[in-house]
Amino acid sequence: DDHGYISREFHRRYRLPSNVDQSALSCSLSADGMLTFCGPKIQTGLDATHAERAIPVSREEKPTSAPSS
Repeated sequence: DDHGYISREFHRRYRLPSNVDQSALSCSLSADGMLTFCGPKIQTGLDATHAERAIPVSREEKPTSAPSS
């Protein structure tokens, strides 16, 4: 509008299971605020890197279809 814009930013840290390939993670945020992480499992016996890293979040225009409890 004529007065400018509002911008918000936050940072969260999540501990992920050790059997997830962290280099292939993706993250999305639905219109109703549902944050979803997706990533493939790695084969057992392989050591995954556990370094902290930023994961970009894509924003979806439609709400999630998951029922709320």
